[in-house]
Amino acid sequence: MAYVRTIGLQAKDLQILTVQFPDGSPFAEYRAPPLDNDKAQAFVTAGRRRSKPTWPTGSYKATYTVMRDGAEVLRKAFTLEIGE
Repeated sequence: MAYVRTIGLQAKDLQILTVQFPDGSPFAEYRAPPLDNDKAQAFVTAGRRRSKPTWPTGSYKATYTVMRDGAEVLRKAFTLEIGE
């Protein structure tokens, strides 16, 4: 599971959090509905339950994007390395 806590979002902002497997294929995605008003802080998560005893090894990438009035105003990416 990946999560992001943000501060200072505006009404109608769209938040998207995506996570990719090490091979680049989609793992999980969460698209929050447009915000109904300005938010002092917000918290979003994206993930899924494990279907096998372990996750595939490698570098998982999560990307958080905020869209405002049809334009990207923020993009942050982070990775997590899962070893053997």
